[in-house]
Amino acid sequence: MSLSSQPGAACYLKPDVKIEPLVFRWPVWPHLLAPATCAMNVAFRHLPGLQSFIKNPAVHAAAAKDPAMLGSSFLCLPQSATAAARALSQATTERCSALLAFAQGYKQLDSKLVTTAKGFRLDDFYRDLPEPLTGTVELVYDLNNRPRIKIIEELLYEALPVIADSREVCLRRIPQSERSFFMSTPMLDAADCLFLRLDFDDPRIDELTSMRIEPGSGPQLAGRLGVESTKMSLFNDLFTSEPPSRLEPAYVGDQVRLRYFGHACVLLQTAEVSVLIDPLTAWERDRGEASLTFNDLPDFIDYVVISHPHADHLVAEVLLQLRSRVGSVVVPRNDRGNLADPSVRLIMRELGFTRVHALEPFESLQVPGGQILALPFIGEHAGLDIMSKSSFAISLKGRTCLFLVDSDAVEPVLYRRLARRIGKVDALFIGMECHGAPLTWLYGPLLPGALSRRDDDSRRLSGSDCARAWGVVEELDCSRVFVYAMGQEPWLKHLMGLAYQPGSVQLTESDKFLEWCRAEGIPAERLYGCREMLL
Repeated sequence: MSLSSQPGAACYLKPDVKIEPLVFRWPVWPHLLAPATCAMNVAFRHLPGLQSFIKNPAVHAAAAKDPAMLGSSFLCLPQSATAAARALSQATTERCSALLAFAQGYKQLDSKLVTTAKGFRLDDFYRDLPEPLTGTVELVYDLNNRPRIKIIEELLYEALPVIADSREVCLRRIPQSERSFFMSTPMLDAADCLFLRLDFDDPRIDELTSMRIEPGSGPQLAGRLGVESTKMSLFNDLFTSEPPSRLEPAYVGDQVRLRYFGHACVLLQTAEVSVLIDPLTAWERDRGEASLTFNDLPDFIDYVVISHPHADHLVAEVLLQLRSRVGSVVVPRNDRGNLADPSVRLIMRELGFTRVHALEPFESLQVPGGQILALPFIGEHAGLDIMSKSSFAISLKGRTCLFLVDSDAVEPVLYRRLARRIGKVDALFIGMECHGAPLTWLYGPLLPGALSRRDDDSRRLSGSDCARAWGVVEELDCSRVFVYAMGQEPWLKHLMGLAYQPGSVQLTESDKFLEWCRAEGIPAERLYGCREMLL
């Protein structure tokens, strides 16, 4: 029953309503929240993609229908969207002049430094800084006399306010299976889309998202959101008088309850505390894989832990809708000033989170009945010098879960050293997406120049294969092993852009690893869908 049929009644958001944050009409991911990486993606991903589509819409439309091209750079738009794409391209060029100037200026300065700065002092370069970079960068050498541009991120947020002015949320009802790949799909005007010009820290977002689990007044909210009268029918259809189905979101038992919501999203609960890792859930329940959904998360989550700012681990769409229900957020520190490594703490601030703990490796945060311990995280970043990535050992009531996320365990001795600090591990979670996308798929817009196909193909966003995962187990005292974060749940397709086939190397390698563990007497399984267990 929709709101329109009971105009004065309290109501809830329907489970299939998507609340999607946008920047310049593109779905938000971490690199669109940090100003420097946003500028690079607008200049060297979005505009070239739109221009390519405008020139050859039939090619893009055909690619969008080909399952083999899922996750490619071809835009997921119908051929009929040419005029709308042209309008978006023109509006982006006009509104983003400061971003485009920064992106071009950064690449020009970087090229100049690399070719001319060989160890002599860098003072003279400041006199010729491109105007968009003035007052927001520092020029330095490393100990090998290689020059580098260090971005003063806090100032860049102020210098490029156009990003904040471009933010919107899109409300629409759409089955999860019909969502297109986020990195290739700008959100164009459509009859089923309601766009609201809201910055992401706007408290009205909390009013809206709270109605997933608490009743509210749709008409009052419509007024506060400024919904136009011509859009009221669309707005009303987002709501229902039926309360949501929820499966025991609170836990009051004596043990540690572990709920797996798919991919890398795990909730640990005791009667005293709740810890949620890498929030990413299904929105709509089914009788198969999605037995746990967003509505089954606790009314209040004491700690949210973010392992690294990739789009399937720091998910703005989910975090925005949890914000009013979260106590504190735990994130890794970053390599300050590094273009490819924006601050996760500042990104969370842009999403409206004010209580954020950025932990150094081996720094811990004490929580009721235990601790959250940050640990080094090697791999999955294609060899780039990225510091904003952490694995975590979370201990509650004497039980320890180790989340290695997407670690590529190329150096097993590291885990021997970690074992001395962690002690016994009751449950090891390790990612084995062992043949990930190449470097340029994610970081291409940030690179100063072209990379050879050979080099690009060799540097991938990969987790561990069988041999490397087993090397970890050999070094740790593990009672049980879970392979997770494989990206196969159906509600992940629009984020992951991949679908394994029978015989895919990721499945083959993880199967071998599970057999190896079991042969050594260690219970092991590959997680898929949703699960609940007690530790």
